[in-house]
Amino acid sequence: MKKLISLACLALVASQSFGALSLLTSRAQITETDYVEWGDLGAEGVFPTNPFLVSTHGTPFMVKGQNGSGLFWRVDQGSFWPGNMPSGSNLLYSGDALSLTGAKTCNAFGVDIQANNIGEFKATIEAFDGLGDSMGSFDVWGDSEFLSGTATFLGIRDTEGAIHRVKISVVGASGGSDFAIDRVSYECCLPVPEPASMTALGLGALALLRKKSKKA
Repeated sequence: MKKLISLACLALVASQSFGALSLLTSRAQITETDYVEWGDLGAEGVFPTNPFLVSTHGTPFMVKGQNGSGLFWRVDQGSFWPGNMPSGSNLLYSGDALSLTGAKTCNAFGVDIQANNIGEFKATIEAFDGLGDSMGSFDVWGDSEFLSGTATFLGIRDTEGAIHRVKISVVGASGGSDFAIDRVSYECCLPVPEPASMTALGLGALALLRKKSKKA
């Protein structure tokens, strides 16, 4: 029974990432190979569709954005958005939790973020692998104010480069969940593993363990 449990556990682990996640608190911690420029979704005042597709600059690859409220809005710092983002930056407003799914996996991901409600807020970033499984999450606290250039940075890194989807959410003052983000920085990239190839990896590891157990 112990052998069966060990084999099953190894097969499960082999089908998932062996990487370790870490929180990033500065864009300088990312070697940017690709980025999303929100101005590509249209001029300020445009309401992007939900979901939307946008191409990165760099490699490039496609990124799908989606939220539950159905509300996205293109705004610019210092104009429709008088917050603390970098001056003049193109922003994406999201009515609630936002998921960004890349056509490739990445090593690292990061954005500046600000809650719509003025005051202290908690931002959460969660990473998912190519199978849709959560790899873990981190919380950071920020202050939503009007001083341009003081926005909170929210980023995440995986040592194995297995990040496929990132979910960003906010709990703001008075419980507000809407927020804005600026340019998305990616450090990447690898093609997203197909489920079949992930299964093959698990079976390969299982076969190797069985071979070793027979020799013992």
